Amino acid sequence: MRYLNNLNWLFFWFKRNFVEILEHLLTIFIPSLLFLFCLKKEIKFNHQVKEKKGLYIYIILGLIFWLNFSPVYRFAIHLFLTLIFISLSDFLLSRKFSIRIFFIFMSIFIFFSFSKNMIRLNKVDDIYLGVQKINNKYLLNETYSNEFAKVFHPDVENNSKNGWQGRLCWNTPFICSYSKLDISKKNGYLIINKIQN
Repeated sequence: MRYLNNLNWLFFWFKRNFVEILEHLLTIFIPSLLFLFCLKKEIKFNHQVKEKKGLYIYIILGLIFWLNFSPVYRFAIHLFLTLIFISLSDFLLSRKFSIRIFFIFMSIFIFFSFSKNMIRLNKVDDIYLGVQKINNKYLLNETYSNEFAKVFHPDVENNSKNGWQGRLCWNTPFICSYSKLDISKKNGYLIINKIQN
């Protein structure tokens, strides 16, 4: 319960999702900035997004709900998209919209998306039915092990072919953790008293 209380899990969640978060944000942010920089600046700038307060309330309530009930990163992408929209809105409204530039960018993005998926589909060996077994390798962490239990952690270097899944412990028949664990034994059961960063 200590792990779940007071957002103690947030550091581990961020460490687990960092690469995915960075990829998503860069995929959204960089094309948007490139598009905006290609648009000409308007001479007069009298536009303003009037509903920013409502959007901020939406983001805050969404984050509270998400963090409390289902903090899986993909379930909050819409919140991050809204935040990026708010941060770019003034800049967007200060530019003169061009249909031609918009269609050029959309064509590039659609081509990129289709080509990426076509490459993925052409790799027949990577297509499978059902649940794919991930064969990760693990290393003994002698520093965190004690007389009661051996603690392992994923061998990230050898698991690199498994992508982000190679960094996870999954369902292992042994204790697997990146963190220092305070482990004791009581009535024949192993008890994890404390998780330290």
